[in-house]
Amino acid sequence: MSTPLNSDVDVINNRRWIGVSRHHRACAVDAEKFRLLTYNILSDHCIDDASYTYCPDQLRYMSSRHERIVAEIATMQPHVVCLQVSLSTSG
Repeated sequence: MSTPLNSDVDVINNRRWIGVSRHHRACAVDAEKFRLLTYNILSDHCIDDASYTYCPDQLRYMSSRHERIVAEIATMQPHVVCLQVSLSTSG
């Protein structure tokens, strides 16, 4: 079981990042560089009291996350932003 996070800083500092292999870094040396940011934004209607309990209550819903997401995107200064929204479907 993971330790609960107490602040926005904890959430950001404990994020799992995907590294780039040494081969890909070497290939990019001569190429033009750009920053690509992809962000999976959970839809509020997918959240209930039993789901995403590892996320602090104050960060669980879009009303509290929107400004943080925008600020993080601005801080990273990506050239391209891809926003992905998680929706649940029944079928």
